[in-house]
Amino acid sequence: MELIFRIMRKCRPMAMEHVSISRRGEVAVMRQLTDGVQLTPSKLAENTGNTPGRISAILSALERKGWIVRTIDPSNRRRVLVSLTDSGTEAIEEHRKMIDACTAWVFDHMGDEDTERFLQLLAEFMSYLSLLRPCKPFPEEKDVAALFAQRYQEFITEGSVEPSAASSITATSSTPAAASPSQAASESEATAPSLASASAAAATPAAAEPVVESDDQKGNES
Repeated sequence: MELIFRIMRKCRPMAMEHVSISRRGEVAVMRQLTDGVQLTPSKLAENTGNTPGRISAILSALERKGWIVRTIDPSNRRRVLVSLTDSGTEAIEEHRKMIDACTAWVFDHMGDEDTERFLQLLAEFMSYLSLLRPCKPFPEEKDVAALFAQRYQEFITEGSVEPSAASSITATSSTPAAASPSQAASESEATAPSLASASAAAATPAAAEPVVESDDQKGNES
């Protein structure tokens, strides 16, 4: 873990600085309002992990830019609803295109093989990590098997993988706990591509989105 954090600290690009700043900022709020969704300020604060005071500042900044509008809820005049304007919809769409371009540039330089392997390992790592709970016993093997069986059934339903790949993965996740460490490692290594190929669909690159925030956004952070 120390090595992971050391790599992240030393290699952290400026794009990631923007991500850490904006996870709960303007972009996060605007994403909540896409596809014509209308939400109250309190719901936006809850969904983005912001305080009421901070969400108010973010909404004011977005309103000044003409990207959102606040209206009275006709069914409950004590409530205010927030929605994107046409220019706000265009702005978030341009942001998405920028994210796609940046991600494509990174993966293009990594190459197809390394990119696929990266997504495989990321999906596998996050799947195992999702089973852990602070101050709780480590999951049993049956819990691990159940998780991966469920994940890959979902991937089949979504059309992400072929049934044959999922069957191979499910069988792998059921490796008996009594297997020797070397045997388990060998089996895991041999089946990692099929495991992560299915999981890659769930491991989107959005976690590393390079977001360029406005001056208003930075002011909100302070």
